Amino acid sequence: MKPKIGLALGGGGAKGFAHIGVIKSLEKNEIPIDAISGVSAGSLVGGMYASGTPIGELENICYSSGYRDIIKLILDPIKGKGGVIAGRKIANFIRSHMKKIKIEDFPIKFGCAAVDLISGKLFYFKRGNIIDAVMASSAVPGIFTPIKYEGKYLVDGGVLEPISLNLVKELGGEVNIGIDLASYPGFSSKIKKEDKISIKDTVKYSYKIISKGLTDFSFRENPDILRIKPDVSKVGIFMFGSKKIAKKTVEEGERAMDKNIPKVKEMIENYRKD
Repeated sequence: MKPKIGLALGGGGAKGFAHIGVIKSLEKNEIPIDAISGVSAGSLVGGMYASGTPIGELENICYSSGYRDIIKLILDPIKGKGGVIAGRKIANFIRSHMKKIKIEDFPIKFGCAAVDLISGKLFYFKRGNIIDAVMASSAVPGIFTPIKYEGKYLVDGGVLEPISLNLVKELGGEVNIGIDLASYPGFSSKIKKEDKISIKDTVKYSYKIISKGLTDFSFRENPDILRIKPDVSKVGIFMFGSKKIAKKTVEEGERAMDKNIPKVKEMIENYRKD
């Protein structure tokens, strides 16, 4: 009997388009996916695919959403609720593209990670409403309103876990692949000229360091999981709305996965072999 294939999709905003290419490559090589864990962008792509949305449809959605469409989605301001965007329009967008709403009804096992502001701990959605799950996992602190769920206030899972490697194992994955979108291209020459280091740069690069550190730690703790790292270092997390950028990002995800298909097949072949 072949082992169950698990796919852990990391967070990264627009970098998450690479996940579509990864899934395209696996389908092309007839490697079925049995379990998917997602964080932030990975929760959206993974959730849609696990719910039954064909990868071709996902790719079309990715390419057809222009800047104006994105602006319309995020023009949902709110005050005094822990964020500046309520996310109601985004929730409706997600709902319209899910084939099933209850996670337990999905044809592919699925789960995603969020962080509870009250306890400071990870929370895994493995059942329940997929809209709540994706909105919570993607609720970037300070931008989107935290999601109130079962007495918790949930925000982006990437705060503690940029990629959920343990979760994909909990979901039954036996041969597991982790898609790492964390990157730290360096602070460039600006670090040598302190007068040109902006507050935005300091925050942005500090976040990148934290994200990369947490991701590296996760893979060190799970050396049995195959790490795939598409080169998305030049794709900003908010670079939505450009078909050209989206297409290149999808292609990079597919290229990175294609390169590692022989390794995946080897892992499948050697699973539990004496």
